[in-house]
Amino acid sequence: MNKFTFMIFAIFVSLHLLGCRTLEKETGMEIIPEFNNLRWSDFHSEIKEAHIHDEIVIMFETRNIPENEIVYVEIWEQTDNVLMDFIERLQGTVKNNAVQIQWTIGLDFNNEGANFNQEIERNRYTIVDLVFLVKHEDQIISSGLLAVLGLMNIQVLCGETREPRRNIDLVVISPVNERIYARTDGDGWARIRNLRRIGHYMVFANE
Repeated sequence: MNKFTFMIFAIFVSLHLLGCRTLEKETGMEIIPEFNNLRWSDFHSEIKEAHIHDEIVIMFETRNIPENEIVYVEIWEQTDNVLMDFIERLQGTVKNNAVQIQWTIGLDFNNEGANFNQEIERNRYTIVDLVFLVKHEDQIISSGLLAVLGLMNIQVLCGETREPRRNIDLVVISPVNERIYARTDGDGWARIRNLRRIGHYMVFANE
């Protein structure tokens, strides 16, 4: 190979490498952080729905995230595919390309302005959908939805007089034979929690 040919070859190699770097940048092949397989557990098995006050584990895998990196999970209440109320912001640490965060499901039923409380006032019931947004450097990388079993306000009346049944204990049997306990107030109203989306419920007065 003569000197002239070598110079042409060297220029070709330089242009080729430059083209590869340009193509890599244009095609988005640079290293991008990823969060995959967002899911929830009750410490025993994976779940798709939960009760208020349950302790759960939020889990997902990571890719291209350094070990011991801090990542954040924002929790929002969603209605009709719209994020309504911010619930809480959690943080976790990357360990062996995975993150696990323990959280107790908490909703403020004393906050009259909260969307789920307004739904109860309007409709006498609500199903709470919680959206989990996994964020890294303020960028949303992944998201998922967990259903929190619903709530319903019912008024218990005497069958003959239609008078409210005041200050009595109730036992509600769910479609999967769960027992839910409640108590009526001075106007005969009771808030029943942990209702599933579909199913037949039986209500008994525990007098």
